[in-house]
Amino acid sequence: MSLNAVLTALMPISQATSWFLVTKASDTPKDLYANVSKLALFYAGWAGLNIYRGRSDVGIASMGCLSLASYCQHKNLTAASTALVIANFGLGAQYVLLQWDAKTLADKLGRSINWAYIFKGYFYSSILFWSTVMYKVVKSESPKQA
Repeated sequence: MSLNAVLTALMPISQATSWFLVTKASDTPKDLYANVSKLALFYAGWAGLNIYRGRSDVGIASMGCLSLASYCQHKNLTAASTALVIANFGLGAQYVLLQWDAKTLADKLGRSINWAYIFKGYFYSSILFWSTVMYKVVKSESPKQA
């Protein structure tokens, strides 16, 4: 199996895992911040792999900041870093996903139509997911107080 096939399969798998960890396995603020830190570190690593493979990916900075802020359990920095992640996904949606249908996306990036549909789903799910993280962070107590 090629690396591209593995990464394509990881898109829905990572989203399902992310949603589970934040909505079902984050009963306390400490759990929430620990899970967000791990997830952001995973996605920062994925962005690093994209960069290593010659692709542009600003997620390495936003996810890296979020991983560090949530690891340190700093509520305000975690919220600000999450906002940066949402902005990155929002800008990508504005300039790529909303302007191109799946076929155009696949053609422009030299990928399959199946990959394009999976990527679009992953991208939109990520916007909703990180918005949910933002909501939970803002509504939570500071984990250092909990």
